Amino acid sequence: MTYIVNGVGLGMPPNELEHQKKSLSIIRNFYKKFDGAYMIHEVSVVDNPTRVPDLSVWADGKHKDFNKDTKNLLLTIEITHTLQNDGYSTESILDVFDRVPTLNESFMYNYKRNIWTRFSRESDGIQIEEGKDYSRVLRCYMHTLLD
Repeated sequence: MTYIVNGVGLGMPPNELEHQKKSLSIIRNFYKKFDGAYMIHEVSVVDNPTRVPDLSVWADGKHKDFNKDTKNLLLTIEITHTLQNDGYSTESILDVFDRVPTLNESFMYNYKRNIWTRFSRESDGIQIEEGKDYSRVLRCYMHTLLD
């Protein structure tokens, strides 16, 4: 029997150790760089179907100052290691963009290929740029959050 919590089956295999290391590295370095910021690990951002990005950054809606008001999702990060993971994460990211108007950017990091992909909300739709890791929301290169 599989139990469901926030849409995640407890019987599912856990993430690889390398996936966890990358997540923790990003979280640790994020908090060093952005004192008072608010990043959440694996929390549901959309229900039905549930979307749970690996990491999400929330803010007060001003898009410049981060605080602990989790009403406005600004940025998500998905950590992947296979092309199949990339495909699933891309689909999930695009779905969240469709349903969360405050989401400005999303990043996917494939640690086996060491490639960042940036998804950004533009006036003509969602722009996808492989090999780009500069965040306009955070005003930093995402690779600087890795050890």
